[in-house]
Amino acid sequence: MFKVKSNDEIGEYLEKIIDDKYVSKRKFCIAVLREKDDELSDENIRKMQNKISQILKGKKGVQTYDLPVFCKLLDKSCEAILSAGEVFVPEVNRMTNYLIAFSKDENEWKKFMSRENSLIFRTDEYGKNVIDYALEFKNYDIIKLFIDRGYITIEEDIGYVGDYTTFVTRTKIESRNDNNERVFDPFSLKYLLPLNFRLHLMELAIDNNDVDMLMKIRAREIPRTHLISWGKELRKFECIKKLANAKKETLEYFTDDFEANLRNGQHVEEFKPETIIFPYASELVDILIKNNNSFAKRALEKIREHNESVYDRLRDIIDESIEKNHLAPEVFRYSEEKGFIEVYGMHLGTYLFSNIIKLDTKTYDSELKKLIEEVNQYHKKVVNIREDYKADARRKYLNEHI
Repeated sequence: MFKVKSNDEIGEYLEKIIDDKYVSKRKFCIAVLREKDDELSDENIRKMQNKISQILKGKKGVQTYDLPVFCKLLDKSCEAILSAGEVFVPEVNRMTNYLIAFSKDENEWKKFMSRENSLIFRTDEYGKNVIDYALEFKNYDIIKLFIDRGYITIEEDIGYVGDYTTFVTRTKIESRNDNNERVFDPFSLKYLLPLNFRLHLMELAIDNNDVDMLMKIRAREIPRTHLISWGKELRKFECIKKLANAKKETLEYFTDDFEANLRNGQHVEEFKPETIIFPYASELVDILIKNNNSFAKRALEKIREHNESVYDRLRDIIDESIEKNHLAPEVFRYSEEKGFIEVYGMHLGTYLFSNIIKLDTKTYDSELKKLIEEVNQYHKKVVNIREDYKADARRKYLNEHI
């Protein structure tokens, strides 16, 4: 532990080591801008010179974001800088995590990742690991490298909350002793990945228009139990505003139908993947329309097609049951809040699980307004499916069994 010196003392120390290492303070300012990938314009150099001058005079402190840059350019640890040269330590875990996560040098990342028991896979004395810092710095490339090399995976499995499934972040990184034997290390990355890592990664992938990564982490999906558990609330999708400003490729991904491998508990013999659309499609469309985003029309067309498909499949299942005079009850469940629908016949082996979208969005655009009406018409047809059979002599059967 060490005492952080005053801004005056730190400024005086920095001025000395800058003068020792650089021919001028302007050269140091240019080096800082280069390290941060900022444009080397006269205006940026002038602003940086003013900032450094304020720090050296003790009028401003060193900002957290600048500290790793100063450490790297001046070959000093943060302890040395913050103690004004009184504390000198070898390269420690925290600095390794901090600097590696800040670095944009892929060779540097690979060098440290190749080491057995590398310190970057453990937390520092501040409880942060390299992933924590990488997320803080939005260093997407280093996180991708961890995932591409299989160090980190995200799977749908039994999670940390009871017996139901969630998306779990796993890592193959483990601590080993001198005999290369696995050992329990409560400070290793294996046990301390951020619980909201998938959400942070999703935000970065959206920012970078990385559809491959979004597919890999199944970004548009929610855990099976949030789909099939009728009493469970559908959580708010925290990236919805960011998603509404995403590029076309990302929006296409989120508004496409996808197959959900739902293992139903109804003993249906022939199980087939069920087709679902992004459960938060209505919220997304609402923001797209308010933002006058041209993709709104495309999204509405895809939602309409999805709702129409669910309606057609539902009619097929009901018709088949009625035509075969099936005595087993057909179960029809619909969650208005979540938009999910479930229909199954135990003996026929018929099963449908999907979702339907209802839109409350208002618009003066006649084309979009028509699409919204069509989406809601199919939604109404599904919810009020009995009305389709009002004139049918078999309606009594339908009312009894659905």
